Amino acid sequence: MGSNRLPGKALLELGDRSCLAHVISRAQHAREIRDVVVCTSTSSEDAVLLREAEAWDAGSFAGELDNCLKRFFDCAQRNGSEIVVRVCGDSPLMPPPFIDAAVRHLRETGAGYARVVSVPVGTSVEAFTVCALERALVAAVDPSLSDDLTYFIGRPEINELAPFEPSDPTVRRQDVVLALNMPEDQVLMQTVFSECSPAGPYLTLEETISFLDDHPDVRDANQPYLQKATRCDTRLDLDRLANVTLRSCSESGGRS
Repeated sequence: MGSNRLPGKALLELGDRSCLAHVISRAQHAREIRDVVVCTSTSSEDAVLLREAEAWDAGSFAGELDNCLKRFFDCAQRNGSEIVVRVCGDSPLMPPPFIDAAVRHLRETGAGYARVVSVPVGTSVEAFTVCALERALVAAVDPSLSDDLTYFIGRPEINELAPFEPSDPTVRRQDVVLALNMPEDQVLMQTVFSECSPAGPYLTLEETISFLDDHPDVRDANQPYLQKATRCDTRLDLDRLANVTLRSCSESGGRS
């Protein structure tokens, strides 16, 4: 809830539900995962996210505020998972098939970390083993501020990476921004959800892109996309991995 650029964005109403509710309900359509869990912090201002998770029949977990590596690891341990799929709470147009594709790709390649690439900002997902997560947690010089997990887990120094690019060129659109970070994004999202009628249970990425291409003034209103600079100390100490036994790396069984 503590976004500086768009405070309270997770609960902003987009159409008939909040941003977070869109993320939850879309994740629940994925077939390759067992549980949908809202993983947030113990901060009092994030308690409302736990209530939203319950309202939409999702699990929830509250962990450390700034040490997201530890928070995700503790959540995975509690749920008995060996694979974690991370979907950001500001990604209300994330396609459920991307979750399934990332998990399958991770299993097929035997890698530690898979990410959907070449797609609109705000629609990618990451899948990684708990072993890869624990390796990042142990190797991080200072995990106390690790809200940008990708900077730690998606590192070739410690984990085998397996990027996945969808075969459908329709969704390979890096020029489109569908993340909810700025007031301009909120206007775009509210327009999409109010003016697009999905043919199925949720608005697909293909339907969204088709609408935006028909309305370039809406599509381009939040351009250019500016990546927020990370606050994290992303240094890794590889020697730490040589001196510990990582329990999760010997117990992997593929449960997500």
